[in-house]
Amino acid sequence: MTKENRRPYIELLITFTILVLMLVMAYWLDPDRGSMAFARKTQCVNRLTNIRLALLNYHADYGSFPPTWVTDENGKPLYSWRVLLLPYLDLKPLYDLYHLDEPWDSPQNIQYSRAKLTIFQCPLNEHGPATTNYVAVLSEHGPWRGEEAVSKDEIGELPEGVLLVVEQHGEKIHWAEPRDLDLATLPLYINDDSGHGIGSPHADGANVSLLKNGRVEFLEDSLSSAELLKRLRLEAETKP
Repeated sequence: MTKENRRPYIELLITFTILVLMLVMAYWLDPDRGSMAFARKTQCVNRLTNIRLALLNYHADYGSFPPTWVTDENGKPLYSWRVLLLPYLDLKPLYDLYHLDEPWDSPQNIQYSRAKLTIFQCPLNEHGPATTNYVAVLSEHGPWRGEEAVSKDEIGELPEGVLLVVEQHGEKIHWAEPRDLDLATLPLYINDDSGHGIGSPHADGANVSLLKNGRVEFLEDSLSSAELLKRLRLEAETKP
């Protein structure tokens, strides 16, 4: 075969090689898979880990976890536990600007509440710079009971695997807003179609922080409603 006859085959091989390289790059840069997805999921795990550590440091200082929200003298929720956690997340200058006797969206506070705080966001957050993906789940026996601040002693001994902070993707909750999830109305599926329960923009599941051992775990969509309820109910074990 002459040099001229080989040229079309060489050009075809080059074109095919470029196409394969483009497909490989698209695969690895796809936010739903590959190295990019792994990096974003790892960032999400790190942020949940830091939030749990901040909650424990708050507990060490005050003898309890923060209340789910702070209320005024009439019992009206003012702002979220996430505001109280700011000094423990290297954000004390922002915390010091807050008027802690006013709502999160008051004329004085709203300018600070608009701040984008990546510590409260999954890297795949798509609902605005001041929204959060990390929320509490209110329950009768757990660490989150509305305006009540709960200590570890009040919670009692718990089995492994119960949840402290979970990912949420569909509610578009503002990080300073006194709004989280409630076990009484929670869909008992990961990434439920309603978007109102535990869920994330990650493929096939959601990250959650565990109460006891400090781990962040990835709960898959296939988790049964019975198992999820068991992980959320947070009922203390009966002591002899």
